[in-house]
Amino acid sequence: MVIKFSLSLSPAGKNAEAISEITDYLRDHGIERTAKGLATLSFVAKQDVFETVFQSTIGEAPDPADRSPDAFGAKGPNVEPKYKMPAAIKHYVDQLSIMPTAQHFRGQFDFSL
Repeated sequence: MVIKFSLSLSPAGKNAEAISEITDYLRDHGIERTAKGLATLSFVAKQDVFETVFQSTIGEAPDPADRSPDAFGAKGPNVEPKYKMPAAIKHYVDQLSIMPTAQHFRGQFDFSL
């Protein structure tokens, strides 16, 4: 599975030097940057690489149809709430967010609604 994620930058991470350090560190560990915003950086990584770098285990989240009526969320990567931000970039990052996988629908569609 490919993991798409973004890092929300701390005030210390919102400069060209910090962004370069984050990007270089993750690239050196096999993670590719896909986008850069004013306060976030987006990346893509193979699951095993992500799990190694962030010391977290990812499993497939249950299908929403299999959950109780009170549950919420999309089917996709499910990350344990605990992960470890690498020390080399920790002070530049406020938050890590995993993107849910897209749901693809094939076949005929009724657009008459």
